[in-house]
Amino acid sequence: MSDAGQSGSMILLRDVTKAWESADRRFTLQVDGLAILSGQFYVLTGPNGTGKTTLIELLGLASQPMAGQSMLRLDGRDYDVGALWRRGKRRQLAALRARGFGYVMQMSQLLPFMSIWDNAKLVQSVAGRPDPQYIRRLFDYLGLSGRERAIPATLSPGLRQRAAVARALAARPSFVLADEPTASLDPDGGRVVIDLLLGLARDLGTGIVLCSHQSASYDIPDAVRIETVPEPSVEDGHYRSSVRMANA
Repeated sequence: MSDAGQSGSMILLRDVTKAWESADRRFTLQVDGLAILSGQFYVLTGPNGTGKTTLIELLGLASQPMAGQSMLRLDGRDYDVGALWRRGKRRQLAALRARGFGYVMQMSQLLPFMSIWDNAKLVQSVAGRPDPQYIRRLFDYLGLSGRERAIPATLSPGLRQRAAVARALAARPSFVLADEPTASLDPDGGRVVIDLLLGLARDLGTGIVLCSHQSASYDIPDAVRIETVPEPSVEDGHYRSSVRMANA
């Protein structure tokens, strides 16, 4: 399956800070500089509690940066994401998320009352990009042909994750953010999902960010590795982490 429509898209974070606080813990993630490019496969690793999901949320426009520069290049146009957050442009941010991003989580999170075909169709509708022929191509590519009317609960975990990948790709996003997508699968099923995501970067020009504790178990050629690194000292329950390119 080949499609060159994602070329040139980019997410850029520079001097970005994100902090949150709970009853017993304060946490700050610092991103000095990170660029995510379409067509590239990234693996995000780091110890538990060091901000991997926080970084995924920043990249996917789901969380507002507290400081720094957050930019998105999509469909040949540049967007100042930080400015959109500051000006309260939540509707525009939602539209950018729908057009530019697909998500694959640990559990498939497919709508359980819809067929897997209708799950993918809904994503296209929200993004304003109806294209049933493209869903057909995705289902063929992902080995889901003949199961279009299946309800998620009737499928194996591996097939549900394939359906989640189809849904994530249905609106032709420039980026797919995959947060622990293999955690609920056995090693063989996890390898299938990894290979599918690698194919998306290669064949569709999609930028893939894979966050996974299990990624070290898989051979992922040419992946760019990103790490969340905890600071060694903790003051008054305030934990801090930074982001670095592990193989830069």
